[in-house]
Amino acid sequence: MKVAGMITVTAIAILSGIGGALAAAQDAPSAVSDPLKNYTLDVLVPARSAGAVEAKQAVAREWVAAAKNYHEKAAQGRELVKTRLTAKDIEVKALEARVKEAKATGDKAELESLKAQINAQKSQLDALQNISGYAGTWDELAGALERAGNEWLEFLEAENAVAQRQEGLSRELVKKADSPMAGQPTPEDFKLHKKLVQEYQEYGAALENLGKVSKKLGESSAKVLAAWENRNLAK
Repeated sequence: MKVAGMITVTAIAILSGIGGALAAAQDAPSAVSDPLKNYTLDVLVPARSAGAVEAKQAVAREWVAAAKNYHEKAAQGRELVKTRLTAKDIEVKALEARVKEAKATGDKAELESLKAQINAQKSQLDALQNISGYAGTWDELAGALERAGNEWLEFLEAENAVAQRQEGLSRELVKKADSPMAGQPTPEDFKLHKKLVQEYQEYGAALENLGKVSKKLGESSAKVLAAWENRNLAK
């Protein structure tokens, strides 16, 4: 019974304390803070100056121009390899026809010589096919680079619009420092910043794709290099 009585007294004391705290909180003036008031859009979504953006735009245009050059070189490379693949295929088929003749005549020495020649020619054929794939990957890289360059230009255009607007907000804040709305973003400001955030994502996706294609090109280059090394007469 004593234990039960102590628990009851303790519970009443705790509830009384909570009730007193609530009453005090209700009587006290509101002290709710607004930590976000110290943040502005230029901090949350920064943009570079117009001069810095212009410098990056020049680089992005170089990417697009380089992509055009890659497309042209890749097309020339594919056409050249296509011609050589056709010629090499004809050569291999001619050797295979001679193999049949050697078998028919029972010329074992000629047969062994022809088989060695066919193996060498097929090795060259494989190398040409790898080079054809390599040229195709360069074309794919050109497409990825062109996409990245154009996405970058769109991103920079959005960034430039935000930068100019942020400069306007700063000037407004200086001129109307006494006004509580001075420098506050408008719905149009948020629209500009949302556009910039969207361009961040699209430009990032284009860069990710460019990285994947660059890796693919490296793998294709390794195959061509290996084929070249295998036929190197100086080794």
